[in-house]
Amino acid sequence: MKEIMKKYLKTNTYVIFSALCFITTSAFCAGMEPVWSLAQKEKPLLLETLKQLTAIESGSRELEELDKIASLLASRLRALGGKVELIEAVEADTHRLTDTPEKIGKMVRATFTGSGTKKILLMAHMDTVYPRGMATPQPFKIEGDRAYGLGIADYDGIEQKLRERIKNKLLPEAHVELVFERRFPPLEPKPASRALSAHAQTIYAEIGKKLSVREDATGGFTDAANASLKTQAPVIEGFGLQGFGAHTTNAEYILMSSIEPRLYLATRMIMDIASGKAPLK
Repeated sequence: MKEIMKKYLKTNTYVIFSALCFITTSAFCAGMEPVWSLAQKEKPLLLETLKQLTAIESGSRELEELDKIASLLASRLRALGGKVELIEAVEADTHRLTDTPEKIGKMVRATFTGSGTKKILLMAHMDTVYPRGMATPQPFKIEGDRAYGLGIADYDGIEQKLRERIKNKLLPEAHVELVFERRFPPLEPKPASRALSAHAQTIYAEIGKKLSVREDATGGFTDAANASLKTQAPVIEGFGLQGFGAHTTNAEYILMSSIEPRLYLATRMIMDIASGKAPLK
């Protein structure tokens, strides 16, 4: 995976962390088979990294723990050959909310240089959002196809699930109302973003997977929306591991069977964008 990434990434390609089956060879071209093989090889390493990350109780106000998780990610990225910088937040560039702590954790930026023709930004948050003390009752563990841990899932469907649940009333005369506070801009589906999403669907189909692309608003927020305000380039999100139970107290998990497909998808997207094969307009 490392060698393929280095081959296809171009100068000033950024990776930013504001906090990262069964198949036959005939299912996709032989040239892409090494990517799938490497995705399988990387799975144990990814799980080990998840175990270490979820053991750090990096709530948004826990600066000491945020520094630990930033250092861990920085060391991982340096080991992959990235030029790593730890960046302090600039107040003028900070989007403050009512619950934003006075002191904000550092950002980690890694720049990889390759031989591609495009610049690519990968972005994710790195704090688990949980306060101290939650790692004891909810430690990292693997049960069947599920890997449990603090902050292991995220980045979909929370509002929809809550709206479904409040329909089940123990008292018929009870009235339950759900109000979501919208504090981030929407991620607008630009034509270029739709085209790139369609390309991602094609890549996912190479390994017999179907990638759902939502056209309607589903609630929640994403940092990708803020990035989209700053560029005309396509911005798409939702490439994380599949899971459920984000921010719950005892059941947050990711599906381990989604690791290889998502690694394959992300790597193939980087390859196609960098080499000019993916639509960007």
